[in-house]
Amino acid sequence: MATTREKKKAILARINDYIPQSKSIVFVDMQGLTVKSANDLRTQCDQAGIRCLVAKKTLLAKALEDAGITEVTPRTIEGEIAATFSMEDEIAPAKLFTRFAKDHEGFSMKAGLMMSEAPGNRLLDTLSLNQLATLPSREELLAKLVGSLNAPVSGIVNVLAGNLRGLVTVLHAMSEKTNV
Repeated sequence: MATTREKKKAILARINDYIPQSKSIVFVDMQGLTVKSANDLRTQCDQAGIRCLVAKKTLLAKALEDAGITEVTPRTIEGEIAATFSMEDEIAPAKLFTRFAKDHEGFSMKAGLMMSEAPGNRLLDTLSLNQLATLPSREELLAKLVGSLNAPVSGIVNVLAGNLRGLVTVLHAMSEKTNV
């Protein structure tokens, strides 16, 4: 069924609205997914704060061109693609799609963009997206940082406590010796 001009304008307006708000854009191949699987993916995307949009490659290319993004052209990506826009976390789409691809054959990430305010966004290929998916979350990194900062302090406390423990042990042994 042909898409009407008004519908195309509405889709283009929505894409143009998503692009400036996005921290990352990932293009995925949804070919081969069942309707149930596609709906499951959309639900997971919504829960993660990721906007998933299936549109014609020409509309995606026009929207990216209008936004001044020249690093990737959806027309050169093979297969039927969907564009996903992450508004909150740059790495969330890569993590979500890697988990999703393990259970759904035929689903794959094709390319992505890491958006930056400086001129030039970073183009991400499939390998880069898979490497991003293995990164720990922000909370995990902060926990590791706190643990690293706390380690010297707890080491000093243990050393100082060791001397006190030794003194207490000696005093205890001397008191038992005198009581005998």
